[in-house]
Amino acid sequence: MHRFVLTVRKRLDAVIAYSDLWPTNAISEGVSRTAGTLKNRASGFRHLGALPT
Repeated sequence: MHRFVLTVRKRLDAVIAYSDLWPTNAISEGVSRTAGTLKNRASGFRHLGALPT
């Protein structure tokens, strides 16, 4: 526990910056979901003209 506290104190600026930004992968998950939906809708169609709109 002592080592953890020392590390946090040493890197406190980085810990605060991380908590302010709170990076997530929501954008990449959304793109992946959209790509999967398009792939599933296109299943069985051989050309773009046959896709339902």
